[in-house]
Amino acid sequence: MNENERKQAMPEPLVYTVEEAAAVLKISTKSVRRLLARGFLTGSKALRKILIPRTQIEAFLKATCDVPKTTC
Repeated sequence: MNENERKQAMPEPLVYTVEEAAAVLKISTKSVRRLLARGFLTGSKALRKILIPRTQIEAFLKATCDVPKTTC
């Protein structure tokens, strides 16, 4: 199984840790924590970790997109 097939076989995670969200957004963990503190992202503090739903990350990207809303 090559890497492309493996990526297609693995579903997207429902939630991300702060570290994973930072990697997905290509920003620092400190920046993710700032976004959480300012209310741009919301997370769940389940199991002693902050878990950020994938939908929150997608909504944040759509809301902050520079392209007109109809194409973003």
